[in-house]
Amino acid sequence: MKRSDYLGIGFVTLALAYLMAYLTVTTTSSNDQFECTSIVKAVEAKHQIPPSVSTPGRPGIFCDKGVRFPLLNSYDTVLVYGVTNRSEQDAIIATLQNYRHGSHTRQVFLRFLEKENWRTWSSPSTGRSGGERLAETPVREMWIR
Repeated sequence: MKRSDYLGIGFVTLALAYLMAYLTVTTTSSNDQFECTSIVKAVEAKHQIPPSVSTPGRPGIFCDKGVRFPLLNSYDTVLVYGVTNRSEQDAIIATLQNYRHGSHTRQVFLRFLEKENWRTWSSPSTGRSGGERLAETPVREMWIR
């Protein structure tokens, strides 16, 4: 085998290893869901969040797992809708900082958005209905480390 063959094999092996790591890190586990649920509950326990448009009967706060490239570091993304007052935002930030440091959770990327931009749809011919999120306006973004 030539040296270029070994380099090609090495590159393919690295690419496959990265792909496997990517798939592993981006898959949401029950632990990820538990962590997000706990974060949301910690905020809801201390703050009034306006109701959600996309999920009626629930506050407009959502959490999901995020992944930072290229090193595939996991973090939690928290979206808070309708809280535009700076002092209320500061209070939510303090709650998340205290919760994160007390619970030793992953870093949190927090995004406050003006409002949910949600459009419902239905298809009478199929009987299906649903909704979709459209472009939304961020008011404030920050990392909680």
